[in-house]
Amino acid sequence: MHDLAPLHALGGHSPQIDVYDRVTLAENADFAYVSIAAHAGGKDKLSKIAGKVIGVTLPLPEQMTHHDDISAIWTGPDQWMVEAPIESHETMADDLTIKLAGIAAVTEQNDSFVRFDLTGELCVNILERLCAVNSRQMPYNSATRTAIEHISCFILHRSVGYFSILGARSSAKSLHHNLINSIKSVV
Repeated sequence: MHDLAPLHALGGHSPQIDVYDRVTLAENADFAYVSIAAHAGGKDKLSKIAGKVIGVTLPLPEQMTHHDDISAIWTGPDQWMVEAPIESHETMADDLTIKLAGIAAVTEQNDSFVRFDLTGELCVNILERLCAVNSRQMPYNSATRTAIEHISCFILHRSVGYFSILGARSSAKSLHHNLINSIKSVV
């Protein structure tokens, strides 16, 4: 029998945390992800039942909403990503597929994305060097799609000095490298 052990997106047995002066970059693998896309003509029905069925209301474009430990992130027209703690929501995709049958397409994204949390007083300076998002003017609970060195990402402004970057897990090392280079150019 094989002795397999799960690895995080950067290849470690535990999430990588990089601490610098006034900023921290942390690989965060504590969340499950599900994408939801409303079927044609189903957006209104989905919006009405989202709070009850998904556990959070669906946000408007370029925004995020939260309820308890669940977040919904706008990802495109009639599309959202739901984020919840993996310990309690690992089977969220299966549950929502049944509950939203005929209303929306649901796709598990647990191993498709990597999340890096950027915290500290220099976050905005770092992001300004990385992408064409005006992170200085981003309100809290906003979500913007952008590219970081040709890698498609979502920048999420969670609170003061706290941004998350969601990118493709297959590009995790490249994305991490670019984030670290930007941090080193600022600190």
